[in-house]
Amino acid sequence: MSENGSGSFFAPVPGESPEYEFAPGCRYYGPDDIGEVRARFAMPDQFDPASVPDRVTDIRYGALEEQKLDLYYPDGGEGPFPLIFYVHGGGWVMGGRRDSSIACILPGALEQGFAVASVEYRLSPGTKFPENLYDVKTAVRCMRANAAKYRVDPDRFGMAGDSAGGYFTLMVAATANVPALEGEQYGWPGVSSAVQAAVDYYGPVDMERDFAEYFAASGVRRLPMQLKGKPTMEEMEFSSVSARHLSPLVCPHRYVHPDMPPVLLLHGAEDCIVPYQHSELMARRIREVCGEDRAKLLIYPGLVHSDKDFMDGASSRVAAEFCARVFRGEKP
Repeated sequence: MSENGSGSFFAPVPGESPEYEFAPGCRYYGPDDIGEVRARFAMPDQFDPASVPDRVTDIRYGALEEQKLDLYYPDGGEGPFPLIFYVHGGGWVMGGRRDSSIACILPGALEQGFAVASVEYRLSPGTKFPENLYDVKTAVRCMRANAAKYRVDPDRFGMAGDSAGGYFTLMVAATANVPALEGEQYGWPGVSSAVQAAVDYYGPVDMERDFAEYFAASGVRRLPMQLKGKPTMEEMEFSSVSARHLSPLVCPHRYVHPDMPPVLLLHGAEDCIVPYQHSELMARRIREVCGEDRAKLLIYPGLVHSDKDFMDGASSRVAAEFCARVFRGEKP
């Protein structure tokens, strides 16, 4: 985990002049060009569930009131539909299941005839790892246990997530049915939490090394975001396992195993928050353990973290087609 927090985001309090931490050896956006890079972000907005005619909202998937998901169906047909779970980003501390960033998967998935389940999970600092991972896995178990009721195919589950949601997506893909990381106390014990395909949009992978090491090596400019004297997002999310020798426990690449599902990783080469090398590391590890065909890595020149170009129909079709090929038994 990052010791100085230079890989995390914190918004300044309105009206205050923020003081940021800067890691040595890294390049940063300055006052003259910071607005330009921020303009490229797909800023969070609310998605209107009513825009999808066939839907079931506010499904309680676990024992807790806040454990809810929304389920969206494609036009036409009775199912059972292959299902893709969407897990939102927000650095583990913000966001929700109705964030507009669901656009990274929803349009393409519905076009392909998939249902999409958008999952609410508990946020840090009120909830820490692995509790919110338990949330996501409980949602998978719930949908599998109730597949007939919700008209989904329990043998064709995929998951897609951006940023922190990409992290959870990789952890679900790598740790399905690992008892200590299941959270069966929240519901549906004995039901598998496995997914058959995973799509990660620029999720963090390596919490053992400071993000600054990667940025210093690549020369990619960073966005100054870590406020002085504040805990980092990583510290808030992973303080339950904060000792340095425990940091491998939160890293998806440490759990890669031969039976992992195929994974698609998408990352911007100019990502100023999560180093693109994280996706390279994950893809390399999957290929080493599972074979070359199990991981597909797409690095997009010029794109930043949560870039608007990741939230268009074209990007969602790339992700949905990847899942479709996997579900058809083809090489992704």
